[in-house]
Amino acid sequence: MQLIDLFNVPTSLMLRVPTFDGSIKLGHWDKMVIQFAALSMATIFGGIHCLAWPFTFVTHEEQLLWRICALAITGIP
Repeated sequence: MQLIDLFNVPTSLMLRVPTFDGSIKLGHWDKMVIQFAALSMATIFGGIHCLAWPFTFVTHEEQLLWRICALAITGIP
């Protein structure tokens, strides 16, 4: 017995990859959760870059550019 037979999947759909065409309807709460998760991940990503704040850079311009960009990717989302 094959694993496919357990779920009664037709042979015509075995090799088909599902597409994300926007046909899934999300409720208001689901959208809020997804937006909160995205915002949290973006803020954590920026926060990781802010950990390099006290690091020594080759030039002052590089250090300043790193700090500006780290603040931007943390605060803009």
